[in-house]
Amino acid sequence: MDAAAGFGSIASHQLGGGFWAGGSATAMFSRYVGVNGEIALRATSANARRFNPYEADINLALRPLTRRWTPELLLGYGAVRDESLACASNGIPCAQLNQPYGAAHLGADVKTYVSRRTFLRFEYHLYIIHNFFGGNASRFAVSIGYTFGGTR
Repeated sequence: MDAAAGFGSIASHQLGGGFWAGGSATAMFSRYVGVNGEIALRATSANARRFNPYEADINLALRPLTRRWTPELLLGYGAVRDESLACASNGIPCAQLNQPYGAAHLGADVKTYVSRRTFLRFEYHLYIIHNFFGGNASRFAVSIGYTFGGTR
């Protein structure tokens, strides 16, 4: 089992960039196939009234090779919550329109071990968001992780 924490940024007009922190866990059922879950949320906000949007997903994890640089493909589904606000012009406070949207998730990463159980991972995630007016979102991240149990 792998557990990792990292940071990155997201490219989406509605979700609005910024610094995103996240965590993930991957359990492999065989050398090549497993399950992955992850969550990332924006750690910065331009406006104190706004909440921080997030994305969370669960995936099928595929590792076609186990080498020094190990590629991984993630295929799954999750939720993305944006930070839409409805503000009245008469001074009434803004209301948060922050419903989660379903999203298909495609991810690709490559990891390398920097010690026997500690690894560094470079990630790309694409969220194909249903009924989302801001379009799709891409997240780029780097994380450091630890492998529990068997290594690599």
